[in-house]
Amino acid sequence: MRIAVGGKNDIIWGLPKASASLDLAARFENMSLSPINLILAMGPPPAGTQQNPKAQLMNTVVMMGFFFIVFYFVLIRPQSKMKKDHEELMKTLKAGDKVQTSGGIVGIVLAVKDNSVSIRSADSKLEVVKSAITAVTKEGAGTAQS
Repeated sequence: MRIAVGGKNDIIWGLPKASASLDLAARFENMSLSPINLILAMGPPPAGTQQNPKAQLMNTVVMMGFFFIVFYFVLIRPQSKMKKDHEELMKTLKAGDKVQTSGGIVGIVLAVKDNSVSIRSADSKLEVVKSAITAVTKEGAGTAQS
């Protein structure tokens, strides 16, 4: 049996039925989570109530900490991991490796210098900056022919 909240079935001799207050499905049946209701729910408290300033401060500090942690795991940590992997790639780069540059050139490493790498691509010999090397596609045998 469904109880209509506020209906004549709720009241017996002027007192509400005990089961009427426990039927939560009937009470929340007409509630909706429309955007306007959500915005109104976030409004200021009713007039005459005092807000706790320490609770507001703690709420702000906790939210800032939460956002910092999210930014760390979403932006900072992956970027530092990529930088570390690229530095490791540059340390292990040797003559004979097949590499790809950030401009899309694929070539074989002829020589590795301090800041640059000499590569051969088709009939051309190019010298590119180490930071332009994005990937080593195949490890070489150790020496390359020029």
